[in-house]
Amino acid sequence: MSNTALRSCSVIARGMWIDMLCLMHDGSPYGYLRTGRKDILPPILRGILGLTLEDTLKGLQELEDANVFSRDENGVIYCPRMIRDEDIRVKRASGGAYSLLNPKVQRPGRISLPPSLRVSLGGSLGVSPSSSSSSSSKEIIKTKKTIQKKEVQNLIDDSFDQFYSIYPRVGGKGAAKKIWSKNKLHKISEQIIEDVLARTQNHSQWKDPQFICSAKRYLDEEIWNDPIITENKNERFKSTTSNQHHKIVTQQLQQDCIDSRIEDARIADEIERQKNYLSELGE
Repeated sequence: MSNTALRSCSVIARGMWIDMLCLMHDGSPYGYLRTGRKDILPPILRGILGLTLEDTLKGLQELEDANVFSRDENGVIYCPRMIRDEDIRVKRASGGAYSLLNPKVQRPGRISLPPSLRVSLGGSLGVSPSSSSSSSSKEIIKTKKTIQKKEVQNLIDDSFDQFYSIYPRVGGKGAAKKIWSKNKLHKISEQIIEDVLARTQNHSQWKDPQFICSAKRYLDEEIWNDPIITENKNERFKSTTSNQHHKIVTQQLQQDCIDSRIEDARIADEIERQKNYLSELGE
């Protein structure tokens, strides 16, 4: 009843408007003087309000002249305030919890009092002048914390899935994820992922999957801080060359030894033959 235009109307017109608001609240669409697909015309409205058709028409004309209600292109009566409030409600509902971040959004349990009554009635109602704003601030902070917690959890899940998808050994995913979440490893996920890729390509022991530790052990022991053991190609070549040379030398010595034994046997045979020849001459 704070509408000055409405208060300028007669008591009958104001009473009609209150009943019309109840009908429009149940209207389809909301805020329209309709029931289902049928418009509530003055003859029908007269019967609902219990007035004569003349008083009904007079009251409607009085309300329309005061711009209390409006009509659409088909002449159907509707309340602009109800349409506007319903549009705001739908937008807030679609925003979900984020709509509570708007300080203008009213919340359950919030008591709105005129400025002149906040101090005088605050004590009797158990509400201090600042309790409304204090309650609102606490709810906003609580909502922010809930949203932040959900965002952090999503970040933890996404970063772990990225890590596990490139880890070269499968198994123990649940246990590894618990360590990831507990130690807040999502904060250094880029460092860990880069280390896994580097070890997969360069670490000498990670060439064979059977020597790769589980994801749980990798995270629990913080293996990304350990040095990557690479295999130097030059050293491997030197080692191979040295081994081959040693093998050749060994074979040569063995052959020389065999040749020496053969030569010794030949000399011994020659000496024995000379002895036998001299013995025959003496006879």
